Amino acid sequence: MALPEQVAASVWSKLFPALLIIMSLTGAFYPAIDLVAGEKERGTMETLLICPATRTEIVLGKFFTVMLFSCTTALLNLASMGLTGKHIAGMAPSGALSSAHDLAFPPLSVLAWIILLLMLLSALFSALCLALATFARSSKEGQYYLTPLLMVTLGLTMFCLSPTVDLTPQYSVLPIVGAALLLKGLLLSSLNVGALYLYVGPVLITSLGYSALALWWAIDQFRREEVLFREGERFELGLWVRHLLRDKEPLPTFSEAAFCFVLIMLLQFFATGFLQSHIGQGGVPDSSSMMKLLLVQQLAIIACPALMMGLILTTSVRQTFRLNWPGWKMLAAGCVLPVILRPLTVESLAWLKWFFGELPPEVVKSLEAMSDQDLPFWFVLLAAAAAPAFCEEVAFRGFMLSGLARRGRVVLAVVLSSLAFGVMHMIPQQVFNASIVGLVIGALAIRSNSLLPCLAFHFVNNALAVVHGRFGTSLPDGDWGALVMVQEGALRFRWPSLVISVLLAAPILVWLFRPLFSRPQTDSHHDGTDGAPTADELPNRRTPAQRELVS
Repeated sequence: MALPEQVAASVWSKLFPALLIIMSLTGAFYPAIDLVAGEKERGTMETLLICPATRTEIVLGKFFTVMLFSCTTALLNLASMGLTGKHIAGMAPSGALSSAHDLAFPPLSVLAWIILLLMLLSALFSALCLALATFARSSKEGQYYLTPLLMVTLGLTMFCLSPTVDLTPQYSVLPIVGAALLLKGLLLSSLNVGALYLYVGPVLITSLGYSALALWWAIDQFRREEVLFREGERFELGLWVRHLLRDKEPLPTFSEAAFCFVLIMLLQFFATGFLQSHIGQGGVPDSSSMMKLLLVQQLAIIACPALMMGLILTTSVRQTFRLNWPGWKMLAAGCVLPVILRPLTVESLAWLKWFFGELPPEVVKSLEAMSDQDLPFWFVLLAAAAAPAFCEEVAFRGFMLSGLARRGRVVLAVVLSSLAFGVMHMIPQQVFNASIVGLVIGALAIRSNSLLPCLAFHFVNNALAVVHGRFGTSLPDGDWGALVMVQEGALRFRWPSLVISVLLAAPILVWLFRPLFSRPQTDSHHDGTDGAPTADELPNRRTPAQRELVS
């Protein structure tokens, strides 16, 4: 009974996304191994490194080569499978499959999206394969390293092909999943794609961001000689564990910070379904249970990975998590700034409601639980303000920011940590708000070299949201003076409040951010070395060959 267009859309939505992901990965798999691990086997890596090209230029050349193979492999397979499928459908006997005779290709607009998403996926897989293949000493070992990536990608592909899985704000910011679900929705809704265009921006921006981070990781690995020249090493689990525990450095590396973010995102992804099913049991969710689940989620999914990695992978917990006294000025700024910025935060989200749309039902339930008058106020503050302030700051302004800012470029490190902080929230409204707020908190962390102002800012900001949701919704609609009003059960701020907020916040923000752009771009751990290794750090900076020669 289905129309021919619906039959074609159903077939292509199952075929194209799977082939696009799998073929783009397999197309990058073997060229990446040959261009890095194969060079080590052939003994041409040393010759390549003494050429006039820089390490970055060498990696970019290899990256575009692998990406070309990946795109070509995927396009040829898509064309082959499409033509073969159409030919076989045309040979099908009449009857139940009679509509398959009219199987039509997707429109040109959807084919253009296929090309665009293919380039994004190929860029991500090419950079990841290059970075992972750099660790390998041989082509065979490179296959061992890249096989887990292939297995994870296959699992995500099968998940995306499920008929019950559609593109949502949470899925749109995930790597691979967002691009696959967007293509699936475009193929299924080729006649009405207006609703899907809302997710185009998040999918494209996050895909480009993941690809850039993966390429940065590949370049970082290629600059480390202890990674490139590992032919004489042999892998033993005991030796690796002893090396991990003995040859540690005071601060985490960029790769360790990126891995911590990926680990938190994966835990968030797999825990979302469990939390939603648990909340939905028994009809109306219990507010106390929701607050307890929120508390457990913060501690187990966000704080634990960062704390464990900081304890295992670094020698200085104090430097990694910035456990220093900040000074009264920075502490006062952390307490006052969220109060001053509150009107701008509330009104900016209200103005952008047309773009972000309505909040998901799960978020609405959480907000209703926060405003439940039966819950003790201290318990709501603990679950919605104190726990997120501690757990998220330890992870993002503690471990991750220390790793991102270790090699300099402090401004870029603040931007990356704030974007990671925003993406972690998954909901588009919260992603936007948390990313902007994360810039201010990151500047506080760098300027003060302490986590205390960050904790104060985060706690006060969330506590104001709790007070806003708990008491602001109970006020009757109407005017409440020249600064605030109550509209549709929500406390809103008038334009004089916004003007006052801008006038008060502008000089504080200029005072906070100006030194970040005027100072040399080095990590702001105040040791007086301007990023140079100290005498205690020199043994950890040496390669294994250098340490053996010194000993």
